[in-house]
Amino acid sequence: MIYLYAFLIGGCLCGLFQFLWMTTKVSPLTLLKIGFALAAVLASLGLTGKLISLAGAGFFVMVVGAGDAVYSGTVALLGGDPIPLLEFFAVIAVLLLFGLSCGYLTPVASKKQRREQ
Repeated sequence: MIYLYAFLIGGCLCGLFQFLWMTTKVSPLTLLKIGFALAAVLASLGLTGKLISLAGAGFFVMVVGAGDAVYSGTVALLGGDPIPLLEFFAVIAVLLLFGLSCGYLTPVASKKQRREQ
């Protein structure tokens, strides 16, 4: 049953953001910021924990999961525990380095393939 809930809740979120993008013509970056802020508001109201327990990864994998992680990390930091926020930023740093290295290596590999042909 959790797969059905993950599909429905994740699909509704995707549909909501797709609808916003198509009707308002705002940039995808603005929509990401809206999703991030929406998660912080939902987390402060205690709703993200309920949605995550109901839908699992169908909710948490989305950008709203990142907003929830930053909110939770900030609350922990204000409570005197910096570890959750540091873990979040460490994951972001690793993903950033991975993306930059892939962005650099892809053109290098394609140039090498063109030379061999």
